[in-house]
Amino acid sequence: MHSNIYRYQEMFDELDYRGYNYLTLDQIIEAVNQQTNKYFDKNIAQQLMLTADFHDENMSLDQFCQFMYICENADYNDSVSILFYAADLNQSGYLDKQQVQKIVKKLKLGLVFKEVSSLVEMYADSYDGTVGYTVYKQIVKQLQNTQNELNRKQQLRDNYVEPENTQNSNIANEQQQQIASLPVKNKTKTSKQLKINSVDVFFI
Repeated sequence: MHSNIYRYQEMFDELDYRGYNYLTLDQIIEAVNQQTNKYFDKNIAQQLMLTADFHDENMSLDQFCQFMYICENADYNDSVSILFYAADLNQSGYLDKQQVQKIVKKLKLGLVFKEVSSLVEMYADSYDGTVGYTVYKQIVKQLQNTQNELNRKQQLRDNYVEPENTQNSNIANEQQQQIASLPVKNKTKTSKQLKINSVDVFFI
């Protein structure tokens, strides 16, 4: 994990020599290519901005410093990686429970804060209860596996077709007909002898 926030600030000032207090997308791409050894172009920049919730291609100093931090450290092809560095606003390399929860919501894993909080507390690798990148990735992977299993079970429920038990159905119909044919005064007495079979269906 690399944080060169002072270098990012210097780069911003160098590129913003006209004093506009923002950098354009072309200037940002130039800065990233100067600072990293990764291939970086407009398409990659726009995809990173979309994933990390940068809504304007023109960036202020603070936005630029955070974006550079993401570009220098994140795997461009991994949204989980990008979101970690986007959430790490103080560039410490660690996230707290609230920050992890925001990422979980963005990934649409459908889990409540209590579940996420418990995992962060269980696997925290820092004295203040925060998690570093490696542990964070393990937690998110576990949550994704849990969500995938829930989705699989829901899909099975949605696709489940109740089997037709013709034999039991016919028996039940015959018994109902027998009961219906009895005199009214005898129905109460004989109903115990003509118990209707039931079929229990267990859903997955």
